[in-house]
Amino acid sequence: MNKHGEFLFSWEKNILIIHAKGPFNEEGVLAATNEAKEFILKQKVTKWCKLAILDEESLGSSEAIEVVEKYHQWCIEKGGVTTAYIVCNSIQKSILEKINNGTAKIFDQEDDAKKWLISYLAESPRQ
Repeated sequence: MNKHGEFLFSWEKNILIIHAKGPFNEEGVLAATNEAKEFILKQKVTKWCKLAILDEESLGSSEAIEVVEKYHQWCIEKGGVTTAYIVCNSIQKSILEKINNGTAKIFDQEDDAKKWLISYLAESPRQ
């Protein structure tokens, strides 16, 4: 099956910024999370946060959501102290609340999310 969905990655200090575009299937999420893992490991950060910005079409199959859950856990194990999500709709918000178990916060505005992440990095203990 062809992969669906796209992630774009960048760093802003110790914040990994991920732009998620389009609907995702399992193959698309697997490819994107593998790319993200390489991107993170190359940066050699020990304490960092993740900002995931979802477009209005960013949803995934149940298989894709399972891959995202495993990736989220991998990020925590590799020093990702927290995640902020920017969502476009209540479906995205509901799914993310279920899979992150209190290890992330959901926002409507990017500026608010970045302020929270910067504050979180400044306040969280060194790892």
